[in-house]
Order: sequence, then structure tokens, then C-alpha cells
Amino acid sequence: MNDFYPLLHELIQSHLTANAIDDGLAGGIAQNIIDGLADGYGGQTVYLKNNSAERMARKHRQIVAEYDGKNTMAICQKYRITSIWLKRLVARAGNEPAS
Repeated sequence: MNDFYPLLHELIQSHLTANAIDDGLAGGIAQNIIDGLADGYGGQTVYLKNNSAERMARKHRQIVAEYDGKNTMAICQKYRITSIWLKRLVARAGNEPAS
């Protein structure tokens, strides 16, 4: 757990830098976030759930958003899913009835 703060700092900084924020500024922002977390939660046990359901829902929304009714093969290859699964996702989203 001693590696948590450096890991968090690197993660925040890399995301900010990837979004066109200067590396030095990104490092400062990352440190401010970490300091705020340490001030607010320092000494406490904090549980971070894995968030897999939200990640999967986000992926499903992305798939449905990219689907245009004619690109079934491309979507299935890109996301490594079957056409049946794609049809179910689209139907759940209410964009088209399941067959």
C-alpha cells in the first residue's frame, strides 16, 4: 500500500498529460489531488470497488453509439463480440427490436 500514492500520482499525471495539459502543470494538479485525499481520508481504510459494471456499461454504450445498422461486421470485429450479442445490446438500448 506504500506504493499507492506514487501510483495514483502517475495515473493522474499521465491522464492529464494525454489530454494536452503541460507535464509540469499535470504533476502539480496530481499532487494537489493526492494531498486533498490524504487530508480528507488519511489514516482511514478506504474501499475502492473494481467498477467493472460501470466500465462494461460504458463499453456497451460506445458499441451502440458506433453501430449504424450497416457496420455489424466491423463492430463485432472491433469489440470481439458476436452479431447476436450486438443485436441484444442495440435492442436493450431501444434503438432496434431484437430478432
